[in-house]
Amino acid sequence: MKYKLIIFFISISAFAFGQNWNPINNIQEYTNISAMYIDSASNEIYLGGLFKNFNGVLANSIIKWDGTQWSAVGSGFNNGITSIIKHKGDLYAAGYFDSSGVKHFNMPVAKWDGSDWVTVGNDPPVHHPTGGSLKPGIYDLLSYNNKLYALGPMMYTAPFPGTNRFDNFAVYNDTIWSGATWWQTSVQAAFTWANMELYNGSIYLNNILIVDTCNNSSSPSQSHGFGFYRYNPVCRNMELVGTNWNTNVYGLRSFNGYLYIGMYAVDQTYGNHVARFDGVNITPLGVGLNNTVQDFAWYQGQLVAVGRFSSDGNNSQPLPRIATWDGFNWNPISAACGVNGFISEVFEYNNHLIISGSFDSCGTTPTGFSAIYPSQLTGISEPNLKHSAFQFIPNPTSGFSKITNDKNEYIEKIVVFDSMGRLIIDKEINSTTNEIIFDLFSYQNGMYFISILLKNKTVNKKLIKY
Repeated sequence: MKYKLIIFFISISAFAFGQNWNPINNIQEYTNISAMYIDSASNEIYLGGLFKNFNGVLANSIIKWDGTQWSAVGSGFNNGITSIIKHKGDLYAAGYFDSSGVKHFNMPVAKWDGSDWVTVGNDPPVHHPTGGSLKPGIYDLLSYNNKLYALGPMMYTAPFPGTNRFDNFAVYNDTIWSGATWWQTSVQAAFTWANMELYNGSIYLNNILIVDTCNNSSSPSQSHGFGFYRYNPVCRNMELVGTNWNTNVYGLRSFNGYLYIGMYAVDQTYGNHVARFDGVNITPLGVGLNNTVQDFAWYQGQLVAVGRFSSDGNNSQPLPRIATWDGFNWNPISAACGVNGFISEVFEYNNHLIISGSFDSCGTTPTGFSAIYPSQLTGISEPNLKHSAFQFIPNPTSGFSKITNDKNEYIEKIVVFDSMGRLIIDKEINSTTNEIIFDLFSYQNGMYFISILLKNKTVNKKLIKY
């Protein structure tokens, strides 16, 4: 006998697709995005952060988008990714991990060899500067003059005065990792949101603590992490940019001939949380913003700033955590994202903005900790598409569609999400029913994601309503 189960979807309220913030991943998955690399040759993007599954793909903190679908990059990693770059044609990732699949890493940086993640150079046994149970980490990678630089809370105490010793700032020369500064001029600490940026042929670093005993004085010179620095690779030391800083610099990004600076607090010299550097002078950007600026992107010809602010520096223009600079004033983005928290990262890809931070919604739209504007990337991957037991007929559909269960597999549950990541149905089945019929007549056109939970696996499908 042939059995069938009919599921009717009841639409409570209509909603429109289009120019809005959307979740970039299933909102049931913890997703924090802290790194992006765009391969200009292939137009592929790599996203890194802290997540397990990404739109149905088991990714483990790193995922690739090829313009059509998402796919895993090897086994991924057992902890977060904070930086992804290419160096001499090879893909590198760094963060807080110590393994990829069964492979172990002493230093949390890995190179993709085309099929697997491998250790880099001598893979020195680094430890966290404060010791204890804290794991070492790398906040940022940068490729410069055929060398790979790494910045983060990591220390390698090679035999003194071993040239391979480093404190939080290291350089790789295709063979070994060593200190990027003289041991007397050490990066004593690399704080959260420390990063490196290449501008006008020099490396600039922010949110670091410098101890310099090479200044020909009787006592060491110490910076408390305020301001930002220019790295001198010839002298292998740091030079403070600007004077009289009284705040940490959190954001440091270069666009269109300027280095943009996001600040933790108001600086008496450099303005309300945001300024720019032209290689000589640091100038405030208008009235600034009323709280911390943490990151920047360049989107449709304008600077985008994100952080913890809620308005401009005069408290006259509401700007909930994200704003654009038109050269004269700070303005809201065309679709405001009044997040209930703060935004720590922003990236631009193919006229899309991707944000991540400490929030779970944009306006009334649930997003999880990461969101994308103005629409989701199309062509979401369907890793189990060829699972022979289940097929949608028809797909696309204008209303009714059915899933055939030709092998009579025992289905425990069916879960359905819309293209914005919102849960539409969570239905217990507990049956070997041959057919499951979907009624989508009352729903908006678009893509729906169906997870079929079996006893020992999950089959992911997509259904298009037109």
